[in-house]
Amino acid sequence: MNWKHALENGLSYNLGISLYDYKSVVTKYFNPTGTLSTWYEGAEVGDIWGYTVNDLFRSQEDLDSYLSKVDMTHIAANWNTGDLKYEDINHDGKVNNGTNTIGNHGDLSVIGNDQPHYQYTINGGVSYKGFDFSMLWRGVAKKDMYFYRGSNIYWGFMGGWWESCLTPEHLDYFRDQPGSKYSGLYEGDANINTDAYWPRPYLNNTEEAKNKNHANTRYLQNAAYLRLQNVQLGYSFPRSITSKMHLEKLRIYFSGENLLTFSKLPSGIDPVAPVGFPTGGEFFGTAGSGRLTYGADRIYSIGLTVTY
Repeated sequence: MNWKHALENGLSYNLGISLYDYKSVVTKYFNPTGTLSTWYEGAEVGDIWGYTVNDLFRSQEDLDSYLSKVDMTHIAANWNTGDLKYEDINHDGKVNNGTNTIGNHGDLSVIGNDQPHYQYTINGGVSYKGFDFSMLWRGVAKKDMYFYRGSNIYWGFMGGWWESCLTPEHLDYFRDQPGSKYSGLYEGDANINTDAYWPRPYLNNTEEAKNKNHANTRYLQNAAYLRLQNVQLGYSFPRSITSKMHLEKLRIYFSGENLLTFSKLPSGIDPVAPVGFPTGGEFFGTAGSGRLTYGADRIYSIGLTVTY
């Protein structure tokens, strides 16, 4: 939709919006067992299968009580405070993926979709007495993303200290022991942070995997964004000047690209840059890898347009 209007005083303006969406669904595929490790009839492209996780184990009492009722050995053998509390949503006394099929997927469910939905643009401009201004906004209204264990820019703490990619946000990790000169962030009880957002970090890869490798609702990310793609300010010289130079048109302009981005993803992650990859195993679909990137370049330029 576009609107253009010119006023009697010479000022003219325009405004345009566009909205686009799509959905791809598998209508036929040879998968007689209905396994979730590949395509199956009725699957929507981009679906993320995962577990329901509402919280961490905040105390030893909560951990012991839950493990006395729910078997989580399919996820991991050892559990500590600060680990993810996977929910037994089918109430069978255990957390697992069943037979990993569409007919028996245990506690797995479709928790999101990593395809960009409701892509939109907003553009506008105004011109008056040779001056002109225009801008273009671009965005995605709905997109989900789960960052797997190798996404160090998202998780911060990794299995090896040399793999870590820490920001101040990552320091909000679970700690239930007083700190000392050589451990924790702070000495004494000031180190305790049982209301943390991030789980307990591990240097052991097996222990680390239980809190990161399984897609879940707690750490599913909203990858919707809005970006100011382009802004341009220009001035076209009047005919009285261009005619003396034997020119049809002479315009000078300033342009800016990727000036602003609004996103709920953690700082340092460009919502446009993460690349999806097949997860395989029990999690059919794709999810963001969160590879390291500089993000979109912010570009400033000055130009001159000459028409003979």
